[in-house]
Amino acid sequence: MSGLDLIRSRDCQILRADIVVPAKISTTMKNGGWAGGQGVMWSDSGSGDLEITYSDGRFGGFVLWGSTESSDEWAAYTNQSKYYGYTLVGISGWMVSTIAYEKYSLQSRLSGPLIELVYTPSDILFFSSRGLWTNQDEMAILGSPFTPKQAGHVAQPPSSSNQFRLGLSTTL
Repeated sequence: MSGLDLIRSRDCQILRADIVVPAKISTTMKNGGWAGGQGVMWSDSGSGDLEITYSDGRFGGFVLWGSTESSDEWAAYTNQSKYYGYTLVGISGWMVSTIAYEKYSLQSRLSGPLIELVYTPSDILFFSSRGLWTNQDEMAILGSPFTPKQAGHVAQPPSSSNQFRLGLSTTL
């Protein structure tokens, strides 16, 4: 089987792992679901548990698996994160390939027409205002008082050869 024949049924393919932290999922995330590779930030649960919610451009890590992936359809893991309210968060230096990235520029998502983002190797990556990987500094564009932290670099741009996944190395 060649690399092109590889069936990629996970939202986030892990090529090199680093630190994994279990975390409670916010009610918003639990109700909304997420894709594997989704950027998250820490939030206050009020219970003392480490809790995550969707990133608004600030960092914390990324979830390893999506809330409803086809890979889990026939496994006991199906919907486990949403049911129990906990998941695994990747932090530090990872190498992944994911579908959880912005396809269109912030300006075009806000006012249209949609303009595709172009990713090139070594582009600096941030989390978008929706918690997806992007090469745009959306916090600066939106005039946010927060300075975004560089979240990673592009290792492989999306293309037909990698089933339009973004290959990246993290620096969280």
